[in-house]
Amino acid sequence: MSQWQDLLASLLDGESLDAEEATRLNAALSQPENQEVARQWIQFQGTLIGCTYDVNRMEHGRERLHAKAMLRHKHAEVLADTSPSVEPATISATDFTLAPQGTRKGSSRYRNLMLRGAAVIVAALILIGAFWTAVSGTSYAAPTVKGDFHVLGESTIHKQSVNRGDRIVSGGEGAQINLGKYCQLTLTSHSEMTILGAPHQESVELHQGRLQAHVIPNQGQFGVQTPLGTISVIGTEFETIVEYPNGMPGDLSMSQMKKVLVTVAVLSGTVLCDLGNGPVQLTAGSSRTFADEVIRQRTVGEVTTTTESTVTLKTKEGTATFHVGENPLTRHEAESLLKGDRVTIVWDEEGGQQWIRDIEGEGLIEGTVTRLGDAWVEVRTSDRRIKLRAPWRGGNPADGGGPDKEVLRKIGGIRVGDKVSVRWAIPEGKRVMDVRLQESGDMTRVPAELYGFSGRVIGRLVSRDVEQGELKLKIIRVDRVWRNNEAKHPTSAEGRTLKIDGVFGKFLDVLLTLKKNDGVQIEVKHVRGDGLTFLGEDLRRIQIKEEQTDKGNSDSPPGLNGFRGILIGELVSKDIEKGTLQFRMEKVQRVWKANKAPAPEQSKGKVISVEGISGKFLDTLLVLEIGTRIEVEAFQVRGPTLRFLGEWLRKAE
Repeated sequence: MSQWQDLLASLLDGESLDAEEATRLNAALSQPENQEVARQWIQFQGTLIGCTYDVNRMEHGRERLHAKAMLRHKHAEVLADTSPSVEPATISATDFTLAPQGTRKGSSRYRNLMLRGAAVIVAALILIGAFWTAVSGTSYAAPTVKGDFHVLGESTIHKQSVNRGDRIVSGGEGAQINLGKYCQLTLTSHSEMTILGAPHQESVELHQGRLQAHVIPNQGQFGVQTPLGTISVIGTEFETIVEYPNGMPGDLSMSQMKKVLVTVAVLSGTVLCDLGNGPVQLTAGSSRTFADEVIRQRTVGEVTTTTESTVTLKTKEGTATFHVGENPLTRHEAESLLKGDRVTIVWDEEGGQQWIRDIEGEGLIEGTVTRLGDAWVEVRTSDRRIKLRAPWRGGNPADGGGPDKEVLRKIGGIRVGDKVSVRWAIPEGKRVMDVRLQESGDMTRVPAELYGFSGRVIGRLVSRDVEQGELKLKIIRVDRVWRNNEAKHPTSAEGRTLKIDGVFGKFLDVLLTLKKNDGVQIEVKHVRGDGLTFLGEDLRRIQIKEEQTDKGNSDSPPGLNGFRGILIGELVSKDIEKGTLQFRMEKVQRVWKANKAPAPEQSKGKVISVEGISGKFLDTLLVLEIGTRIEVEAFQVRGPTLRFLGEWLRKAE
């Protein structure tokens, strides 16, 4: 390297230059033939900072300096073959930012002034276009994602544009992510990743699963954070796998210490792995698995206070305060907490402070409904309002994914002004698990969600008026919904006592024979006002089984109350039209972090029913033969039947 290149490297490293050195450097940079060399060096320096970022936090500085020197030496060899030989020229010292007379060389003030000098150099290169054209272009592309995925957090809308800090979970088909148009990533099925970084300094955090990366050289930096450390690249194609041999984080088997395996396989180029034992360089065709124990501290307690940046818990030992950080998902979960909530906080210690990594918990909110949406409800408690969304089940909407249908049915059954009890669970902020009506201003009026209804209902007769052709019916369930139905939430009729008019002709004879508490099946529609109108097609007495009047209150299978996970068993029966199956449980394959079932193994040998199978999984169900061992992911929300999540149904291996 020439003298001016040494000076530029020193300046970009934050070292100070005297007046003579600054003059020589400024003169060299005024030469057009030197500007391309300077541009390459500035770009390399930025890459070097990214490659050694996590190395700087190592306890052993010798390895850090060795890695940095190795990279710098390699780049110097390239410059030696390409850069022209330039003789220093003389230029006035006033053309460069210098320390004022009397400023001591090496002082902090001198150092700051010299760093300003570095900024002037870079700004000059940007103005002449040598640096800016190569590095940034006319605009920088925002992160995009497509495929089978779900963004954790408040939003349940699947869109291609995502934000830094978003945590992405891929479905069975995987997802493709593009960062800055130079990092093409593939997140394989059932993997989890957070988008981090900044323009030209892209990075992601792989929480679990497999990530395949193709990085175009000389466009910017890229790194992958894992539970064991960081993988840094300049331009390459490689694959990273994060596995938990003893169960994934949040499983029932989760303890403070969890074994983690991180595998890195390089297809082309070179990667620098800092995964616990100092920097390790892997080249094309090589792979390596790193193993270590990851400690995750867990604290259980009751929320006493929350701020924008902290959450304080009352624990058995006293009080503990945790810092929220900048992760959008963590901030969203923390913002939803109320005083008195009982939660578990998973945290790491850094800089002497406890930083939240995850929040787990469930509880009950009681209050008055203030607003309603298609998949959310806002409840006013004694001290604040809180918005809770239905949990998302499955992948993309095209593949059958969407808000939990059972929860939507219950949200559709309440109105603004109703007093309700909402059972919630984290993660992804507070999600509605169940809604129960405590009080309502008037349960004899058709709610707005039922306007435009057309279908068939079943209920018990409260009263009748044959002369007026009217009856009052306590609706037990909405049995059918016709094609011309316009009601937003037809199930909002359930549990209400509604007036039905317009009974005429031969159906008056049927009405005459009905007695109080008789079961009634009737076709109705909503035309106007607070009641329903008879359609003139179907009115009859029926027998109502007790389970129909108390739907969902029967016990769940043994040990499966609150189950969240994957089960294995022998397929006993299936119904493609209804999207249901039954299987004889063999074992529990895996349980998720939100699982609340105390002993799911108790259902071994029992026949378990699963409903809600839709989309592409109906094709899977069609080809599965009776007697086949299957794997199915399901939740127990209420009653004896499990709900299919739209994520995992296949023949067991």
